[in-house]
Amino acid sequence: MIVFLTVLLLVGVVLRQLTDAGQIIGQVLTGSGGGGLIGLALLHVWGPPRRIKRLHAQQAALRHTGTYAWDENGLDVTWADGHFRRPWSDDIRVHENERVLLLHHNDRLFELFCPHWFGDKAQYEAFRQLALRVGKTPKAF
Repeated sequence: MIVFLTVLLLVGVVLRQLTDAGQIIGQVLTGSGGGGLIGLALLHVWGPPRRIKRLHAQQAALRHTGTYAWDENGLDVTWADGHFRRPWSDDIRVHENERVLLLHHNDRLFELFCPHWFGDKAQYEAFRQLALRVGKTPKAF
């Protein structure tokens, strides 16, 4: 999309330079390409935060305070209205850096864990060691 809009803009600029002022096609292409690029930039700046806020408001489970517990077999989550247990094998991969650890449930859905959410470094490291095994065991299809 960006390439197409850029080509429109460039072709429009070239046509405006090569033709006389009476030709409107150069102006139309320049306006379309430039306006499209500006609109695309605004959409990417304005759209995702608005979409994230909306999705967060729709997800009732995110409004509750939860307690996490874990062991060798899986992750337990408890909140005011319920409880569930998810085995580590349900997650497909893990990504981490110094600020977050992501447990991926599928290609688009993940759970985020920040080290400062844990009681101390030892607790985070125990969780991290179990989480890093995600995706390392073969799964039957």
